[in-house]
Amino acid sequence: MEIIYRAQEEFLEHYQSFFEEQRLPFAYHPFMLKYHQLIAKPYFDASFLIVENKKCVGICYCPIYEVEGKKTISNNGGYTLAPFATNERIYKEIFSRIDEIALQHHCVAIKFYQDAFSILSLQNHPPPPPLSESANRNAGIYFSNHLLLLKENGFIDTSSVEIIYNLALPETLLWTNLTKKYKTYINHAKKEDGFKIQIIDKTNPSKEMHDLYVHFHYLCSRRKTRSDESFEIQYEMLLKGYATLFCLFYKNQPISFYYCFHCNHIATAGSASDNPSYEQSKMPIYHFLLWNILLYFKERDYKYLCIGQPSSYHTTQGFNDYCDIKQINIATYKRSMGGATIPMQRGIKYLDQSYFMQDIKHFVESFNVSFITNKEK
Repeated sequence: MEIIYRAQEEFLEHYQSFFEEQRLPFAYHPFMLKYHQLIAKPYFDASFLIVENKKCVGICYCPIYEVEGKKTISNNGGYTLAPFATNERIYKEIFSRIDEIALQHHCVAIKFYQDAFSILSLQNHPPPPPLSESANRNAGIYFSNHLLLLKENGFIDTSSVEIIYNLALPETLLWTNLTKKYKTYINHAKKEDGFKIQIIDKTNPSKEMHDLYVHFHYLCSRRKTRSDESFEIQYEMLLKGYATLFCLFYKNQPISFYYCFHCNHIATAGSASDNPSYEQSKMPIYHFLLWNILLYFKERDYKYLCIGQPSSYHTTQGFNDYCDIKQINIATYKRSMGGATIPMQRGIKYLDQSYFMQDIKHFVESFNVSFITNKEK
């Protein structure tokens, strides 16, 4: 058994080979790991992989961030991708090595999440059962019962939920799963001559349209939220065939964009932006756009479209699982578009008691606010 770290020359070749052989979701692609680091540069990248008999058998993306003087293995204080390995023995070795790295760098916590499609990708498990009928009627979403990886390795459960669409369903059933209100929005946009969608991919790249998406992103945020390089790598992904940019026009004017990342017949709705001057209008901007994105990937035999978070039902949904009213409204919109709500496996391993107590205090405060708000309704 050999441990190879990110700084070593042979790391990328082994990593890329493992990614392709295991047909991992795009969240594990080197492009996406670089994308996250361009948004927020880590204090140190301790990523490593394990090789046996000259073959990679496990990977661990292990960035260390320092936020407010506290170091964590995380994604800038949030959750980062959990390791992926070919068997339990390798998982044990990986988590043991992670603990050593955390102690070496004086980390106060380790925060991991399991990508939904990495759970779907796990091999050597029997066909999984369907999810709750009440939560996902007609959604047809199934997942592996290998959901205890983080708990087995000493992590406190902080799981949340996310939303995905099963593109294997007939178009008629995808349409049935939409709420009546949203069907009306989409039908209205179909009949309105002013609406048109342009699809930009590696076959017809347009730096001009990409730059307009970036400009809208700045306008929406009213400030620069991330580096120019993080946007540039999105366009690089588009040129390489890993991303598609969807643009909605109204009366020949581009008004909104949606960047989607994709690989191995799984797509993820990534970053969106729009012209703020249309935000107060009653036009169904994202309803019509998302519906056409669903159809686009379905027609190309993609299995799933993940639309991710926010997906919560409540402002305080659990320990370390919080969102605001705006995010709740976004989650409601996603579910009303026919998405299936599935578990998002997350966990934290605390290595510092004061940091743990700080999170406990935040949880109590968030719960009290939610309790008072609900009581007043």
